[in-house]
Amino acid sequence: TSLYFLSNSKYEAKIDLPSGTKLERDGYTWFNDKVSATVSPETGALISYKYRGEEWLSQPVELSLYRPLTENDKKDKHGGMLWKKAGLDKISQKVTSIKPSKNGFTVDVSVLNAKDNEIGTGSFVYTLDRKGMLKINTVFTPDTAIVKSLPRVGLTFRMPVANCCDVTYLGRGDFENYVDRAAGKIGIYETSPFAMFHYYVMPQSTGNRIDTRWLALTGEKGSGWKIISDKPFQFSVLPYRI
Repeated sequence: TSLYFLSNSKYEAKIDLPSGTKLERDGYTWFNDKVSATVSPETGALISYKYRGEEWLSQPVELSLYRPLTENDKKDKHGGMLWKKAGLDKISQKVTSIKPSKNGFTVDVSVLNAKDNEIGTGSFVYTLDRKGMLKINTVFTPDTAIVKSLPRVGLTFRMPVANCCDVTYLGRGDFENYVDRAAGKIGIYETSPFAMFHYYVMPQSTGNRIDTRWLALTGEKGSGWKIISDKPFQFSVLPYRI
């Protein structure tokens, strides 16, 4: 996954930004005159991304292995009961190794549940370039003795309200869709977190989009993030915590 800082057209697949000065490292931060990215030495998560001095994260970029339960999940013997038993709803990351690499870090983590039991391991490779593009390669390996089933494997983060949130994406839309409900046409769509959220009688999955090529999250000034993956991905942008 690649994160670009957006300062021009959000409809382009890639962003051509002017290059900054040579990147330098100070502890767990890589920076130059334009951008800085900081990784936590305790959790291995990306805890700060600043562009021209402005912070674009209000919650770290971390592993996400859980989602709200649907009615089917509660009845499925391979669903919600197994997820809760494994403790997927409350996980944390603990660094086991962190090494500086060229313009980035390679991090290995232990993934723990609320009982402090290891349910798997994860690895993150962060690479920042002089223009502000940040590449994140992530691998999660579950302990199959504990984790019998996974509701999701992905990344989650929060953005400051002031910097969010118009949502533009190239993918399937313009309504919510899932791997087992691949309805809608591929196209460029514009929406918002509140428009993506549906008030179901029983809280459950909502707002998902599949077959996404790129995603732009922008604020009132038109600046923001563009997220691009090597393969089509799915996402949701919600106005509440999961």
